[in-house]
Amino acid sequence: MVMDNTLDITPTPNQKRFDFFEHTADIGIIAYGKTRKEAFTNIAYGMFTLLAGLDNVTPKKSINIEAAGYDQDELLVNFLSELLYHCSTKGMLFSKVTILELTPTVIRAKACGEKYIPGKHQLLQEIKTVTYHQLRIEDTGCGWEIQVIFDV
Repeated sequence: MVMDNTLDITPTPNQKRFDFFEHTADIGIIAYGKTRKEAFTNIAYGMFTLLAGLDNVTPKKSINIEAAGYDQDELLVNFLSELLYHCSTKGMLFSKVTILELTPTVIRAKACGEKYIPGKHQLLQEIKTVTYHQLRIEDTGCGWEIQVIFDV
């Protein structure tokens, strides 16, 4: 089993983290990364950018996030769903995700942010669920791309 070293992603100013695309009544994100770990981090960051925009989210509180899956597709969906669970049930918005361990079937991460504060944070879009529809995790030879469609 291959494990990446701990990595906290701080992109360079010219590095694109993700793009949004529309899909019927849903919204998709394509995230980019030099490594699979960086792409996983950027898809999480993109999801929270879609939810609330992150300019005013202060990383005051950290929560340990763990997810597992029988393959990397299920792992990604479970990871994003766990982050979304903390947003939906506990009102948390995350502006920073640090992946501590990433294998083909397990992810351990630390998500940092704060609870939603009316007047400080602007909620932009509700995400109902993370879907498997057109899900793609790919090593392009020049880096990694992850595509996820969210049911909104």
